[in-house]
Amino acid sequence: MKNKLTVRQIVSVFFISTTLLLWSLPYLANTFYEQFLEAYHLTNTQAGFLLTMFGLTATPGYIIGGIIADRVRAKLLLLLSLFSSCALAVAMAFVTGYAPLLIIFGLFGVTIPMLQWSAYLKMVRAQGSEDQQGRIFSWLEIFGAIIPAIGSYGILAFMENIIATIGFKWVTVIYGAILAVFGLLILFFVKEPESITQENSFKLAYVGKVLKEPAVWLNCLIVLGLYTSPGIITYLNPYMTQFFGISTTLAVAIMAGSKTLLRLICAPIGGRLIDKTGRSSVPLKLCSVICIAILIAMLLVPSGAQNGWLMVSLVVLLCIMIPLGRPAMYTPVPEAGIPMMLTGTAMGLVSGIGYSTDIWLYSLCGNWIDKHGEQGYRYILILFIASLVLVFVSAVAFDFYMKKKRAAAAEK
Repeated sequence: MKNKLTVRQIVSVFFISTTLLLWSLPYLANTFYEQFLEAYHLTNTQAGFLLTMFGLTATPGYIIGGIIADRVRAKLLLLLSLFSSCALAVAMAFVTGYAPLLIIFGLFGVTIPMLQWSAYLKMVRAQGSEDQQGRIFSWLEIFGAIIPAIGSYGILAFMENIIATIGFKWVTVIYGAILAVFGLLILFFVKEPESITQENSFKLAYVGKVLKEPAVWLNCLIVLGLYTSPGIITYLNPYMTQFFGISTTLAVAIMAGSKTLLRLICAPIGGRLIDKTGRSSVPLKLCSVICIAILIAMLLVPSGAQNGWLMVSLVVLLCIMIPLGRPAMYTPVPEAGIPMMLTGTAMGLVSGIGYSTDIWLYSLCGNWIDKHGEQGYRYILILFIASLVLVFVSAVAFDFYMKKKRAAAAEK
C-alpha cells in the first residue's frame, strides 16, 4: 500500500494514547471500593454520587472540549489534562470530608473529557495524511486496547498488592505521579504536526459550520450505533453462563479477548479497508451486515447446555467482526474534508452524542434482565440489532452524501 505509516507516526500515536490512562483515575474509587470507603468514611450512597458528579460534568465536557480543542493547541490541552489530573489525584490524598471529594470528582469531568478527549482525537488525526486516516485510527484502536489493559492488569494489579500497606490515599498519589511521567514523555517526544500548529482564534461561526455539515450528524449516528457494542457485549457473559451452561472462566476469557486480542487483530483490517477504498462506509457496512446476521442467529438458538458451544461460536464471531468497524468511528470527519481547525468541534459533537448511550443503556438493560430474565437478554440482542441497523443506514447515507459532494466538486 502506498504512503506507508512511519515508525515515528506510530510511536507518536502510542504516546498520545497513553493519555487514556486518565480515564482510570475517577474509577479508582470503584476498583478499590472498600478501601476507598474506609479511607474517607463514606456510605455506599455517597460513593455512588461521586461518580454521578463526574458524569454530570463529563457529558457536556465532550462538546465544550471540542470547541476548546479548536482554539487551544491540542498538545497543550493533553499536557494540561495530565498535569491538572495529577494535581487532583494528589489533592485527594490530603482532603478530608465529603464536600471536597464532590468538588474533585466534578473537576475530573473538566480535566479528563473536556481537556483530553477531543484534543486526543485531533492529535491522532493530525499524525497522518488524508489517505492514511484508516490506518492511523486503527492504531488508535490497537493502543486503545493495549494501554487500558496495561492500566488494569499492570498498574492497578500492582497497586492492589501494596494498598494494604500504604492505604488508598497514597495509591492516588502514585497514580498521579504515573500520569505526570507520561505528561513529560509527551512534552519531550511528541511533536505537534504543522497542520495544527497554526490555529485560528475561535469564532462562534465555526460551531455553526459544524452544525450545518451533514457528515458530522451522520458520524454522530454511526458512533451512537456502534458504541452500544462494548456495553451490550458485556451482557453476553452472564447470558452464556446462566442459560447455555458455559463456565464463568471461559465466558470471562472470551470477553477479555474481545477487548484486547481480537481488537488488536481485526482493527487494522478495518483501517486498511478504509485507506484502500477511500471510504469509511466499507468496513461499517460489512461489520453491521455480518453482525446483524450473527445476532439473528443468536436469537434463534434455544437455551440449554446442548447449544453452549454453538452460542460460544456465534459470540466469538461477533467479537471478531465488531472491531472491524471501529476504526471508521471517526474517519468520516476527515473523509468529508472538514478542516483541521474544526476537527475538535466536530469530534466533540460526535463524541457527546455518540457516547450519550452511557446515560441510559445500562439502566435499560439491567431493568430488562431484572423484569424478564432470559427474555430480557433477547431484548438486549434486539436492541443491538437496531443499533447496527442505524450504523448501516447512516453509512449508506454517508456514502450517498459523499458521492454527491465529490460530483459537485468535480463540476467546478
